[in-house]
Amino acid sequence: MDLQILSTREPTAYEQMLAAFESEDWAWKDERAGCVQLDLSGQTGSWRCLASVREDPAQFCFTSHVPSRVPVEKRPLAAELLVRANHQLGMAYLSMDFATGAVSCRTLLEVEHVRTQLTVEIIVRHVRYNLEAMDYYYAGIMALIHGDKQPAEIMAGLP
Repeated sequence: MDLQILSTREPTAYEQMLAAFESEDWAWKDERAGCVQLDLSGQTGSWRCLASVREDPAQFCFTSHVPSRVPVEKRPLAAELLVRANHQLGMAYLSMDFATGAVSCRTLLEVEHVRTQLTVEIIVRHVRYNLEAMDYYYAGIMALIHGDKQPAEIMAGLP
């Protein structure tokens, strides 16, 4: 009698990430090993996103990129705006590359610290938090790039 042992392995973090995106009908394409690119949108705009995982310890990182760059002369004001916004954020943070003016919103989750597996539900919640943060601050970032308002004024005008 030939017995086969059935595999009961847990899905990898990468497999869980792809399952999460498929569960939400979020189209993605491979960027590089462990990293995929998505084009997503909210109520205030659309942006390119990168999602990546590491297996050990399990980490999930999601980054949304503002499509416009901050002009050189407005980068100090943008830095102030992002610091003001970050003061209100919990799991996400906004950052800017001073050399290029690229602005992004990043969230990072290390599953080892929450003593659980990286699941589809956790990934979806994590991505939604990132997208909500980007959606909330996107109009303010664009107002700074294309307008003449000061960071405090922009922050006061957000809902």
